[in-house]
Amino acid sequence: MNRDDAAIHNRRGVSYAREGHYDLAIAQFERACRLDPGSAKILNNRGFAHAARLEFDLALADFDAAIRIDPKFAGAYNNRGLVFMARHEYERARGEFDRTLELDPELPLAHLNAAFADAALGEYERALAGLNETLRRGPALANAWHNRGFVHTALGEFERALADYDRELELRPDHAAGWYNRGFVEICLGNTAVALANLDEALRLSRELADAWYLRGDIHRGRGNRAQAIADYSEALRHRPEFGLAWRSRGNCHYEQGNYARAVADFGEVIRLDPRDAGAYNHRGLARAAQGEPQEALADFNEAIRLDPKYSHAYDARGQAHVSLLDFEKAVADHIEALRLAPRQWLAYDNFARFWLTYPDADLRNPSMALELAERACELSGHAQWTCLETLAACHGALGRPEQARACLRQALACSPNAAHGELRRQLADHFSQP
Repeated sequence: MNRDDAAIHNRRGVSYAREGHYDLAIAQFERACRLDPGSAKILNNRGFAHAARLEFDLALADFDAAIRIDPKFAGAYNNRGLVFMARHEYERARGEFDRTLELDPELPLAHLNAAFADAALGEYERALAGLNETLRRGPALANAWHNRGFVHTALGEFERALADYDRELELRPDHAAGWYNRGFVEICLGNTAVALANLDEALRLSRELADAWYLRGDIHRGRGNRAQAIADYSEALRHRPEFGLAWRSRGNCHYEQGNYARAVADFGEVIRLDPRDAGAYNHRGLARAAQGEPQEALADFNEAIRLDPKYSHAYDARGQAHVSLLDFEKAVADHIEALRLAPRQWLAYDNFARFWLTYPDADLRNPSMALELAERACELSGHAQWTCLETLAACHGALGRPEQARACLRQALACSPNAAHGELRRQLADHFSQP
């Protein structure tokens, strides 16, 4: 009689669990366990409910007990593997799924879970083989199509990934993560309009999907719509306040818009989340320098270099901070170090050229040195960076070479954004005869 009653409570618990009422399910499973303490099935069910409530220690205790009662209970090994996956213990998880498949090689979910563990371990080819086997056994498993899409994405096989996500979304069109992943792949393929539509659908289905807001922000930023990008990054942060990439990207947008105080605050959040992020210190330093705080900027650049002694951009930026503080020798030393660390970085040459051309003390300027550096910057950039060409024009102008300066400015106009055209034309008008 006890077992019959236990079975009734067990069925009630399963019903509650399917509806997501895990506390009620656990209460039923506990009553069932008291009536039939030797049932591995009931212990396994209670463990599953504990795992759903993120009570992993209690879940493992139940799965362990179920396996002691029935060492060939494949489902308990599979569920124990899922707990290890949730704890990011992927090697242990893989061992549990292997044991599951030894006991029940026909279990599609075990193949799926094993492949997921392989993907988490970066063993993509093995994961792909496992997912192919999963889909052979269970072609209607939407999760398998989703995971195979992820693996194809990781392998750079984007068209195959799209096909997998399309199949997944046929099976479950309301799966927000599927639309998000599909949008990510479209970005990889350069199809930003399609990607944006996919991300919008993901957000229609799940407004709290921070990653979708973030990617949408990236698309808008890439299109020059920084106001919308900031709004999207802000939504991402509202749903996930510890989202470091969103703080960084929003800070970059604020910087690009000239909102330096807001940029400083956002990069400060990145630093709060990761105090060893050299890039965040460098970016905050640039924002502080832009708002006229050279000492504070210098402190940030120093910290960036302390964290990453080979960070060429930080040396370059610190060199510019030393210029603001009229420390000529330190500025020269930092610019040289930036070139030593990144001898093919056009920006370092361009900045060093501008240094020799515009140093506040005119007696220390060296237009000939600036010209040599500017020519190298243009060469490294393939003569396609308008700022380098603008610098080269200024060097020719300083050396009394108006024809060469005009030619450089025309080149700069040809490859610059519309926003720069007014200033470049002004330089032609103010400093040289009209073309």
